[in-house]
Amino acid sequence: MPKKGTNKDPRLIIVDQLLLPYVIKFDAYSCNIIKMPVSGSRETEEFVSSQSCFSNALKSAIEFKLADRNTTISLRDYLSEYQEMIAKLPDIIKENHVPKK
Repeated sequence: MPKKGTNKDPRLIIVDQLLLPYVIKFDAYSCNIIKMPVSGSRETEEFVSSQSCFSNALKSAIEFKLADRNTTISLRDYLSEYQEMIAKLPDIIKENHVPKK
């Protein structure tokens, strides 16, 4: 049986343009944030973080994506970009919601 955060035998993998190059892989114990390699590169998947619940994993993946730019940014600009990405989540949910019959 895999240990928490080992990324072995994922039960579900969430991939979305909003999060790329990060994906969220669910294993038996947690939600693991994985940085995927750029297409055609020799890099391998990189384990980034493990979260106990999906909402924290989603927010963390967004934070990692914003921090991945290796640049200096003001707190105000960072928070503004973070809020813009978080604000897109309800639209993604609405676009993909299948009404119950």
